[in-house]
Amino acid sequence: MTRQTAAPLPNTRMSASNRSISDLVHQYQDGLITVDAPYQRESVWTEAQRVALIKSLTMGIPIAALVINRRDTPGWEHANGRLDHGNGEPMYAVIDGKQRLLTLAAWLSGDLAVPASWFAEFEGGDTRHGETTPRPRLRIVEATEDTDDGPYVRITGLTPAGRRRWTNLATIAVAEARVSTMAAEAEVFVLINSAGTSQTDDDLARAAKIAEG
Repeated sequence: MTRQTAAPLPNTRMSASNRSISDLVHQYQDGLITVDAPYQRESVWTEAQRVALIKSLTMGIPIAALVINRRDTPGWEHANGRLDHGNGEPMYAVIDGKQRLLTLAAWLSGDLAVPASWFAEFEGGDTRHGETTPRPRLRIVEATEDTDDGPYVRITGLTPAGRRRWTNLATIAVAEARVSTMAAEAEVFVLINSAGTSQTDDDLARAAKIAEG
């Protein structure tokens, strides 16, 4: 096996941005983003992993970037033919982050519940004539469901103000590539997922024990 290449490596420039989770989920639900490229796994995250992702976002902890490829480009169309969006062909493909996007879609669709205790009241009110009016406390949770772990809530069980607050604050870093072939997408996927050494269950258990004090 050799790591040598026939030509210098291309510079796969990616544009980076922070995007609204709500907008990305809507694009996925509208068929503009596909998660079904052949190099992808099926949906494999456990409920615990999905709940942990929503916990991170609720706490404002950054999560790994979503890496997507834009396919309605001259390069992609030259290699693969022009996309026909009328036939449901997606404009973007998820290269890395399929499990995160599916989890976010489940949460925003009300298909995932998390502990209700995570959500605190927050201050409302506004500013008028240069003075701040009294800022009442606004509820976040209005409907819960009983579980063996106590009351849980879905986003549909948050108040309208609570749903707006969560979706307005929730963003995710997105890296957008413009590579021209499925093989190039798969190479990016391999490079992202083969660098470094994955944390073992023992590694995570040790850190969790410290986190719990």
